[in-house]
Amino acid sequence: MVTISHPVWDDLSSASRSADKFYAFAICSLDGFTKFRREYGFQLGDQVLDHVTSVAADILSLNPVTRTDEDHLFGLAQVASRDDLVQMTERFRHRISGSRLRFTVDATQISHSLTVSLGIVPAQFPIERDQTVQDLTSAWLKACESQDTVVILDRTEECSQGGHNPLVENLQGILLAPETPLSLLHIDVDQLDEVNDRHGRAAGDQILTEVSDSLGAAFGLDGSAGRLWSDEFLAILPGVRAEDAAFRAEGFRREIAQEIADLEPISLSIGVATYPNHASGVLELFRKAREARHQSLEQGGGRVCVAEADQMVTKTSHFSRTQLKRLAEIAKAQGRSEAALLREGLDGVLRVYQDGAPDASVVRHPLE
Repeated sequence: MVTISHPVWDDLSSASRSADKFYAFAICSLDGFTKFRREYGFQLGDQVLDHVTSVAADILSLNPVTRTDEDHLFGLAQVASRDDLVQMTERFRHRISGSRLRFTVDATQISHSLTVSLGIVPAQFPIERDQTVQDLTSAWLKACESQDTVVILDRTEECSQGGHNPLVENLQGILLAPETPLSLLHIDVDQLDEVNDRHGRAAGDQILTEVSDSLGAAFGLDGSAGRLWSDEFLAILPGVRAEDAAFRAEGFRREIAQEIADLEPISLSIGVATYPNHASGVLELFRKAREARHQSLEQGGGRVCVAEADQMVTKTSHFSRTQLKRLAEIAKAQGRSEAALLREGLDGVLRVYQDGAPDASVVRHPLE
């Protein structure tokens, strides 16, 4: 369990609070930070922690930000609403993972990247310290399982980012019989940013509610469906083949376009992937559905695309012998294929750069 000193709780209990703010406790850790300290030393590690602390205070409005004995960052986030909290945590995660640490060690220029795992629990006052720490620890451990992940945990509801979601986690339990197909729909609401800009977030939220309700009505009886994150939705269809899933997805896409026409002209981009045709496991199935959705977006949106077979290339053309040796060691330790790890790593790169390549916000060592 995460250790948080008593004075911190006393400070939080006595801090002034505003009625128009949403409060949440947050615990943050840098993935692989122990190894980073071991390799580059405590002084440089402290500088990195100082930077992350500053970014957390700025973006998440964490006040106060406390560093625990385990090098975790803990604080009370103060934002306008829960939706703002979700957006700000994702912005914080991308800010850290999109930064490059550049510094000099023994006259050698080093470039290093780090990711963060965040556990967040909405605050309840008066503070129940033991229960809050327990919930925070649970959320943080879930985030650490995937790394570069945010998990927001309520006692009655869970909402998560970067890969953890009850819908996604339920996939593993559904994939029981290899001979039974299962289709996954990854759905994105096109033009939502434009709606928010023109009419405000309330209009965008109304559209998301309409899509969510219609999604449950269309797929909830014989499958699972719900909101994945922001304007993305997921539908799990056990026993449904790819062609049937694509047919149903197209019907749903047209239905939504008609239902929401009175609110705003909105279209859906939908990616379809099916187990075992397109994938041999949960992570690969989710990846293929997401790729198909991206294909729809690249073709202008407002359409259904079915996953395509991976076109593989020889990995030795792109990686050094040392990298491949380390990759083999990780694959053996994890009990997974090297190809699956490479695709997972490339997905991480795409997520970072899709939101903007690192810019002037990079962290630089003072001696560089």
